Amino acid sequence: MNKLYCLFFLITFISATRLYSQRNFIVLGKTNLLKNGKIVLLGNTSNPLYTLKLNSDTVQISNYVFKFEGTLNYPEQHRILILNTNYITEPFFVDSGFQEIKIDSLIQPHDILDVGGGIVMKGSKTNDEYFNKYLFLFKEVYANLKNYFSEINRCDTMTNLREKKLCIVNSDSVRSKLKVKRDSILLAYSYLNPKSKIIPWLINDALSYYKFHNLYKETFDQSKRFMPDKIIQYLDSFLLKEKLTSVGNLFPLIDFVNGCLSENYIQRNKFTLIDFWFVKCRPCIGQFNLLKDVYKANNNKGFEIVAISIDKQGAIQEYEKSIKQNGYVWKQILDTGGVNANRINISKYPTNFLLDNSGKIIAIDIKPFVLENFLSKNL
Repeated sequence: MNKLYCLFFLITFISATRLYSQRNFIVLGKTNLLKNGKIVLLGNTSNPLYTLKLNSDTVQISNYVFKFEGTLNYPEQHRILILNTNYITEPFFVDSGFQEIKIDSLIQPHDILDVGGGIVMKGSKTNDEYFNKYLFLFKEVYANLKNYFSEINRCDTMTNLREKKLCIVNSDSVRSKLKVKRDSILLAYSYLNPKSKIIPWLINDALSYYKFHNLYKETFDQSKRFMPDKIIQYLDSFLLKEKLTSVGNLFPLIDFVNGCLSENYIQRNKFTLIDFWFVKCRPCIGQFNLLKDVYKANNNKGFEIVAISIDKQGAIQEYEKSIKQNGYVWKQILDTGGVNANRINISKYPTNFLLDNSGKIIAIDIKPFVLENFLSKNL
């Protein structure tokens, strides 16, 4: 009996030790960008996908070396920011156990679309899968994207406005096809690797950057039986929320817009462009400048723009000054602090929605010249 008790105790102890060691992690790093200073492990702590607990998210770089350590329940995607240099890395996966990371400005990022600098990481099986197995599948897409960017640059240099508009409309069609290809790779990957621990993060990123698509829901359905309950609940809720602002659905803030303007205002127009912006957003201002001619040519035919600013109370005076100085003659709504924008998860600016006269979304983030082409055919 005593032998059985000791054996049971030993098995329990070994299992507990193994479980504990699986949850601990160390990331030992080296960088040639800063000899001594501070470095931060970045993650969105408000996102339920993040369960990582750190001794400190900001650590010291001493003689080009740094170390992060803590515990986590599931592999997590992070970036690193080197303070005082504004250098930020591409996303990578932290796993349990010991890992090494090298940050060097000469290392190329694995995803050419990412704004972060490249890294080399060893010891994380999850990150190996992400860099070497998943991103590798985008080799052809990246090659086509380089051609797309070259074409966009060519369009921008054109002096003939008619040819320039046609060039941009055609290149936007290419971009749409590449997006379909990218989403198809994600879906196919989930069918071949349904247990993959990078899939929840890929779905989360796709929803954050590109909004809802049925392929993201199908990817989730294919892999969710292998995900922890909390991640399932979070992604299921995220998908449902994003679906409310997807093409084919009624725009969820119709009552807010009509309430700010007049009853059934959206329904009075054949097409309405809802555009979210704020006064310090340079891309927003740049897009508005291109929309001026589109609005002037089509407003009397049943087209309207409703710009919704998320500027805070302290910026209202600057917001009003900007409208007057720039000659924005379309409808303006101030959503102070972005209360309503947050309700529908607007996370990048500008973001726009093209609505028909029933309030149904027919396009998202449509470019001014593409919008002009659409209106010329439908008004």
